[in-house]
Amino acid sequence: MGGFYIHGIGSSLPKTEISNDFLHREVGLEKGQDWVDSRLGINSRYSVLSLDYLRETKNKNPDQAILHARSRGETPLSLAVLAARQALERARVSPSQIGWVIANCDTPFEMIPCLANQIARELGARPGPHCDINSACSSFSLHMKTLADMEKESLPEFILCVQSSAYTTRTDYSAKSIDGYIWGDGAAAEVVSSKHPGRLKVEPVIFETRSEDADEIVIDSVGHFRQNGAAVREFSIRKTCEMFEEIAQRKGLYAEDC
Repeated sequence: MGGFYIHGIGSSLPKTEISNDFLHREVGLEKGQDWVDSRLGINSRYSVLSLDYLRETKNKNPDQAILHARSRGETPLSLAVLAARQALERARVSPSQIGWVIANCDTPFEMIPCLANQIARELGARPGPHCDINSACSSFSLHMKTLADMEKESLPEFILCVQSSAYTTRTDYSAKSIDGYIWGDGAAAEVVSSKHPGRLKVEPVIFETRSEDADEIVIDSVGHFRQNGAAVREFSIRKTCEMFEEIAQRKGLYAEDC
């Protein structure tokens, strides 16, 4: 395909902001501000759950968290649609011009219909091969890789890629939890085209997984998120460096030339 263009990017966050102080003092997480500052550097995050719900339940039952979020009208779908509309507006592209919606959700509230079909319906996009393509935190990269590997002639004029998740519905907020300080909810969206030049060109696109470590991160359908943090950190840092080196080699970029 030889690269393609991103014409508009959008994002959205739920209404509830969760501070480190709230998690420590009111929810009861043992790790305090000093630990968060030294290890994470995260000051706040956003959730589809209410503060009262987190304070009272510690999210002991993730299935109940999904019902609570639905009752508040904030879901992966609602976040996705807000982000998509912003991306479309910035790209100056109408929903009727979108021929394909590709979506990702690590924390789906329902398995069928897929998130992409729901987004297409809410936006009023025309019929197309709308589908979900999931690869956890790297889903944006996989969406780009999928498109880059396709023949330009087979693609519609404009494609909408969306990544949306509500991690807090699967997060353990019991006293010893570390994940409670890490995760928040939100969505991002990108309007993409291989046929219309834009300001941001994507190429080259590199994507790779390591299947033997697939169980180092697990989001259970009815349980809490869990991960081997040390292994995930080692892999992500090493793989990022490897990809930068490969891109530099492909593009002929060398430090001694700077």
